[in-house]
Amino acid sequence: YLFLGWYANPECTGDAVTMIPAAVAEDIYLYAKWEKRTDLELTVTHMLKDGAVVLEKDVKGNQTFGDVVTAESLKKEFKGYSYDSASAESITIGTENNEITLWYMPDSYDYTVNYLEEGTNKPLAEAKTFSASYGSEVQENAVVIEGYSVSGDSIKAITIDTANNVINFYYTANTYDYTVNYLEEGTNKPLA
Repeated sequence: YLFLGWYANPECTGDAVTMIPAAVAEDIYLYAKWEKRTDLELTVTHMLKDGAVVLEKDVKGNQTFGDVVTAESLKKEFKGYSYDSASAESITIGTENNEITLWYMPDSYDYTVNYLEEGTNKPLAEAKTFSASYGSEVQENAVVIEGYSVSGDSIKAITIDTANNVINFYYTANTYDYTVNYLEEGTNKPLA
């Protein structure tokens, strides 16, 4: 609380008493006027549940002594993350150590792996769909497709985002050498 002065009435209205005249010989009653402090700070830390990454740290000024601030009122939206829990469900603003931590977990998003013919984008094998946590890196290997070879890298990785999580492997048709033999029917004797 902040001391605002002494007053001659219990309501603490009017002018504050700043001095008592020397001629006063009887008892007088003075009343102290106090006001809640409104200059306090609250530090809010938004971080991943594992504690490894701070998403945001915010210092909120002009907090009033004795006010109760709930974790629910401090939640924020972060791309790819959802609120999980807090160090406390609420905090009562005091004169110091006004700190609260809110924890977030990464959301899960699908990603698709396609196996396509180079130049035509024709699917050569059934696409596969998986799920992974936002921000994580996933790695996939090209599959073997009879009669085709992988064009480019046979191992690819992406970092999971909120959308458009696709790994495309492209394949080209294999070429083979062959020999034509002309044989006499019934004898299998070469004609040329």
